[in-house]
Order: sequence, then structure tokens, then C-alpha cells
Amino acid sequence: MKPYFLCLGAQKSGTSWIYSCLNEHPEICIPNKDIHFFSRERNWKKGFDCYLNGFVNCNEDTKWGEISTSYLYSNEACERIKKFIPDVFMFVLLRNPLERSVSHFNNDIKSGKVTISTSFTDALKEHPEYITNSHFKKYLENYLLYVPTGRLKIILYDDICHTPG
Repeated sequence: MKPYFLCLGAQKSGTSWIYSCLNEHPEICIPNKDIHFFSRERNWKKGFDCYLNGFVNCNEDTKWGEISTSYLYSNEACERIKKFIPDVFMFVLLRNPLERSVSHFNNDIKSGKVTISTSFTDALKEHPEYITNSHFKKYLENYLLYVPTGRLKIILYDDICHTPG
């Protein structure tokens, strides 16, 4: 068995909301959010069988998969997914790049990575990912080069805000 679907990200674009919705569905199984198996070397080194073991509690009658926000940004993840699960259905959530960047910054303030008195401009010096992680075209091109037609769905944050059902 292999995953039926993967959500590639993007960060701060509705992935937690979609995780909650999918996790409630009786025909879908998502053991955890942000496994980061394909994108993080420490997880990748554990092996594909270890990854699959994370889904042992999924009923074989369910569609199972995962949501890891780092997959969109990782060339390694793209190559590994292509090699190990080339027929997986993928989707990506995208948000207005400026709104995504500001949300990322605000989240870092909430988590204590950035002090509340730090301006966005000053925070960019230490966290260029606020901007670089909003360069969606660059990251999507990696996946669009190999994904067969119909296997990658792009979902816009504004669409799920206005029509969540």
C-alpha cells in the first residue's frame, strides 16, 4: 500500500484547516500533519517502510495520505515522491503571497521566534523565507514537470475562505 494523496503545502495557506476537514471524514485517514518524510533527511534516512508503518492504523477501505507543508519547497521531496509514489494524487494550497508572508511572520511572533517589537522588514534579515516561501511558481515548476495531467490540484486560499464546503 502507498498513500493515495499528498498535500504539498504551502505554509500559512489553509493546510491546518484542510487537515481538520479531511481528518473528520470517515473514508480518509491522515495519521499526523507535517510528517515531512520526503523533505527532511532525518526522516528520509529511516526508510520508506518506516514511513508506511506510520499508516498502519488506517483501514484499507480508506483513502490515506498526508499533509506536509515542506514538500512544496523541497527539490528532494519532489524527486523522492516521483520515484516512490509517482501515481499519487497531490494538491497544493496557495494564498496571496503577501498575505502568506505576513501570516508566517505573525505566526513566528506567536511562537516566540520573533519578538513582538520586531518590524517585518527587520525580521526579513533573519527570516528571508517569509518572502522566498511565497515564490510559488518556482516551487510548482518542479512538480509540474513530471506530474501527469489531473494528478495535481491547486486550491486557492481565497476560494476555501469564500466557499469552504
